[in-house]
Amino acid sequence: MAGVSPNFRVNQVLRIVIVPGFFGKQAATSTSFNDYHEVVRRYGIQNVTKLP
Repeated sequence: MAGVSPNFRVNQVLRIVIVPGFFGKQAATSTSFNDYHEVVRRYGIQNVTKLP
């Protein structure tokens, strides 16, 4: 991490979504995992926990 600029590692917010594998390949190919809001909408995620 020494070679990474502080702009890329300080005060960052990461959004991580764990999608169970039982949704299958078809569901995964129709969802863009680059868009957090699309993933939340597609899988009906309602409870979001913000970690300290």
